[in-house]
Amino acid sequence: MAPNTASRVSFRVRVNGKCIRQRDMCEEAKDLTLSEQEIPEEIEKSIIVLPLKIVPTVGFAIDIDGVLLNKHDPLPGALATIRKLHDMKIPFVLLTNRLYYSTYAGTMDLRKSLALPTLRPSQLVFCLTPFKLLLPRCFDKPVLVVDFNGERNRTNRKLMTTMGFQDVYIPEDFYEVYPEVAPAAFFISKPWDPATRAWEIRDCRSNEGSKVEISAILVFGTGDSSLSPAEEFARSPNKLLTQILKSQSGDLREPARSNGDKSFPNDGYQQSHAPMIYYEISSNEYQRWCRQLQLDWKKETGRDLLHQHEIGGKPASSMFTYAKKMLDKQQKILYGEYANSVEKIVMIGDTPSCDVTGTNWYKKRPGQGDAWKSALVEGGTWNKERDGVPLQLDAANFLAPGIEAAVRWGLETFGVGDPGTLEDITTGDGHNDEDTCNSEDVKGASISFTGGDSKDDEVEEFDNQDSDYEKYEDWDVSKHNESNEYCCYTRMFMKGEGS
Repeated sequence: MAPNTASRVSFRVRVNGKCIRQRDMCEEAKDLTLSEQEIPEEIEKSIIVLPLKIVPTVGFAIDIDGVLLNKHDPLPGALATIRKLHDMKIPFVLLTNRLYYSTYAGTMDLRKSLALPTLRPSQLVFCLTPFKLLLPRCFDKPVLVVDFNGERNRTNRKLMTTMGFQDVYIPEDFYEVYPEVAPAAFFISKPWDPATRAWEIRDCRSNEGSKVEISAILVFGTGDSSLSPAEEFARSPNKLLTQILKSQSGDLREPARSNGDKSFPNDGYQQSHAPMIYYEISSNEYQRWCRQLQLDWKKETGRDLLHQHEIGGKPASSMFTYAKKMLDKQQKILYGEYANSVEKIVMIGDTPSCDVTGTNWYKKRPGQGDAWKSALVEGGTWNKERDGVPLQLDAANFLAPGIEAAVRWGLETFGVGDPGTLEDITTGDGHNDEDTCNSEDVKGASISFTGGDSKDDEVEEFDNQDSDYEKYEDWDVSKHNESNEYCCYTRMFMKGEGS
């Protein structure tokens, strides 16, 4: 066998003192092959000569609204470009600030909208997906879910349960047992919640049941800018949140013993295993809601509010961390377990202050170097003639008229080559039956927050196909955020809906 030939060896044998081991991946023959005279006849047939396969190490993180779709309608070139990436086996994820009821609902909806029935759940990273990074530490511990609006807490409980959190509480559970921390609106309209867990908190308060120690506070939602300040105050959960943050290990029954002790940092507040607060930041109400909580906390304690982290929604760094994890997973799906990780990533978006700024922040993290590039496309939030060329943190590496030009630039920049001619695809009668999703495939899919009537077992089965492995991987949010990235009150963004 000629030297320097790529080979797959499927045996283990010692020949002339040299041990040839079973291999699962192609290597150059100079590392493991022998000359023809050294190969016994009885094992010669076990050597299969294969061409050396070059695996691309570039991937794409692509925004949805303004890049691929206008609501449900595909933008010019979007379907053909996505299909081309799929055919070329280039890993990609859809990185969006859309709010889906579940990964199941989002994936099925996008399979239909993009005419791509092979889209996997792990290829969709929406604004709440990075909360899964908390599962290794919180999946079986009590967490409190709070909505910016306050009206969707019951829906949010189910949403976070489908994402893997097993012990989810909402403010209304506590209001039943601790009316002194309930807002006025709770007593005015007090709908019965069949999933209420107030009885567990009641048993805990009477020392007859297990402890309820809140390990994390998860805050997200769409907010309601039409509410007056008085209406917002009447719904605010801040009285409850401040008491939980002042408690010992998140147990509302017991104030932290270090509170007010000036020998501790921050006068002892939030020093006794207090729960951390994790925000989804894509909502326009995020900054206002966060600032009000900080003001209420300072009024209560006289100190700054600590342990706040931005985890969901672009431009939060965790969105890009999760996208990288999923791109590496796609690489293994496409090229096998031993394929190299994705080394270069192109973020394609239409919102400078969201897609591009998030990419540029992420590039500044240790070890990232020049791994990430950004391409800003026209047609959505940004228009070059109207808005000019973004500068500083909003400056992209490439300005493109659309998704096709951005993908071509990314492939050529990282040496993959020209993808060739892209014939536009439309979702209609001209599409092959095997390439379209039938109506049964998309049952339960919805872009709205409350959409998706799929059964719980269907959601769980579908999500577990792609998300089991990351549930138990240790992850420390404090190591994935620079200090100035989660001091929420120091920054202001301009964000478009569904960026």
